[in-house]
Amino acid sequence: MSGSTVITPTAPPVPDQAAAPAMGARVWAQLGERPRLVRTASALSFIAAWQVGSMTGFLDERFYSSPTAVAAAGAELFTGTDMLPHVVTTGTELLVGYGLGVVAAVLVGFVLGYYRVIGTLADPVVMALYVTPRLAIYPVLVIWFGLGLGSKIVMVFLGTFFMVLINTISGVKDVDPSLIRAARSFMAPRSFILRKVMIPGAIPSIMTGLRQGFSQAIIAVITAEMFVSLSGMGNLISTYGQAMRTDALLFLVLLVSSFAYLAIRGLSAVERRLSSWRPS
Repeated sequence: MSGSTVITPTAPPVPDQAAAPAMGARVWAQLGERPRLVRTASALSFIAAWQVGSMTGFLDERFYSSPTAVAAAGAELFTGTDMLPHVVTTGTELLVGYGLGVVAAVLVGFVLGYYRVIGTLADPVVMALYVTPRLAIYPVLVIWFGLGLGSKIVMVFLGTFFMVLINTISGVKDVDPSLIRAARSFMAPRSFILRKVMIPGAIPSIMTGLRQGFSQAIIAVITAEMFVSLSGMGNLISTYGQAMRTDALLFLVLLVSSFAYLAIRGLSAVERRLSSWRPS
């Protein structure tokens, strides 16, 4: 037909196949920049799934309990029982054993790491004691130190000492030798090299040992109290476990775990502050 305009149909635009992966990568990158939001969302999702599973019968409350039942058991423990003495007992054993273990391990670790001959001589003994299961020697500790605080403090001390010691030795050995040579070339005394070169250089490894040592200390004190103890959080956990009180048992476990998590996060914050001088 003359004079008419022919319209040619065009294909619909093809979506960019790389757009979706790129958007997904941006979302993941944004989530990575907001770790607190991710942690909170993860915890809330877990709690919600747990509650829904208990309400629908997918999880048997006799064995798995539920968040609401655990919260109610926690309120009962704090208001209806004398829980404070158990907290004080465990806290005393943990703080004394951990504190003594850290101080002793850092001092010995610097000696063994700085004086290579002494470190070589002590290495077989240190490694043998490091790999020895602490729980296996706990009966001996009970015989030596009794059922009270003494045996638990020693258990915490051993769990802390070797973890911090190994990391301290590694940190001292890994200090940049060029920094030590530079300090010596300026006739710096040994005390100056220790304070200004060795200690700052070993801080990251020492802090790693402190975090790992604290986790071992928590495990040691709770395990020791569960086996042989007249009081403490481990004793409470064992008591409610034998009574099949899953709600109270889980509350106590979550309470101890939350405390350990917050303490380790605090140690990480201290490490970042102490290592702020390092280039990022």
